[in-house]
Amino acid sequence: MGDIELTVHVGSERVQSFYEWFGRWLSNDETGVTVPFGRVIPSNDEPWNVASDLARAKAMVRALSAPAREVLGLVSDQAGSAVSTDYIASRIGGVAAAVTQIVADIALAADAQDRRCPIRGLDAGGTPAFWMRADEATRLFGPAVMAPDPEPPAGTDPGGADAEAS
Repeated sequence: MGDIELTVHVGSERVQSFYEWFGRWLSNDETGVTVPFGRVIPSNDEPWNVASDLARAKAMVRALSAPAREVLGLVSDQAGSAVSTDYIASRIGGVAAAVTQIVADIALAADAQDRRCPIRGLDAGGTPAFWMRADEATRLFGPAVMAPDPEPPAGTDPGGADAEAS
């Protein structure tokens, strides 16, 4: 069997993670979490600690794109239950394969916090789906964490002279 040259289009923000994955694939080291459609997501095995990881959860959520926050919120809202990729796709206006890619982005953000992906993949009766532990959803990825950071009041400079005066 001969080699074939392939061209792969990758978003500029994903080039580094693509090369990391590709390097593991070339070395036959595809460790990680397998999710629907055969995608392997590199993931740390360190579980989330609901008592002490709130700051890590907030940092992870801040690093996510808007679609990734939406997927995390949808799965979190139904924690403990399987949420099909088709349902998620219908809610975010995408396709099931895109949902898997978005979960991969969530896994990379979790890995950056030295934690495993809070969303797990499973096969729910032949339908690819995702789920999340209820305690993680409630205490780490609930509405307070998922809400965007408030904007500073108009006319203030966070970290500037106003911050030093207080």
